[in-house]
Amino acid sequence: MMVNSSENNPLILIFEDSRADRARFRLLFPGKETEFEYAWAWKENDGCSVLNWFERNARASEVRNSLIESDEKETHPGKFLRDLLDEYVPLQQYLNSFKLLFIDLAWTNQAESVMRRLQLLSRQQGSSLAKANPVTNCDLRSLVEKVEGIALLEWLKADGQNNLKNPHRPVVWVTSAYVPMTAVGLREFLNVRYGLQSGLHLYHKWMDDAPLVSDLISFLSGLKKEQLR
Repeated sequence: MMVNSSENNPLILIFEDSRADRARFRLLFPGKETEFEYAWAWKENDGCSVLNWFERNARASEVRNSLIESDEKETHPGKFLRDLLDEYVPLQQYLNSFKLLFIDLAWTNQAESVMRRLQLLSRQQGSSLAKANPVTNCDLRSLVEKVEGIALLEWLKADGQNNLKNPHRPVVWVTSAYVPMTAVGLREFLNVRYGLQSGLHLYHKWMDDAPLVSDLISFLSGLKKEQLR
């Protein structure tokens, strides 16, 4: 579904580049396919289908060609993503129309490499990085520019701060292979900077399938109860 689709939006938008993991979500939630939308678009010879989804929507809009045609998509995909979001208002509105976002952290090989290093952070290092300023801290700036999922979390955080009166903000769950319980520094970083807490918003791919299914059923049940009030 494209951003300007006239169809009713599903409740959940999934940012997941892996075809196998998109299929895995379908197997985990049989009968709930209508609740999900996948942010991806196939493009020949290009490895990141999620970024292609953003780019395809931008090409159909009035986003300046100089941004879409820049080399940043390959060199600094996170910055490319945030620039598109900043410039394309319908996409901002579309993201905020969902009740829940599933966000995988790394969508490209470059981002995967960065995330493997982040898994080694100590709790103190993760907390310090979370409190840094990306303008002055080169480590955080590099993280936001090169890891697409982190860039999306950063944009959502800034958008929330700029639109405090908007009551319709989606809940965010991170679904990533890089957040096992042993990655204490990375989990601390996500908690301190974005408010994503263990047991509430962080799910390891495969190891946390059971709680993910249980929590989603509870989440959808809660939404239905709100609609009946």
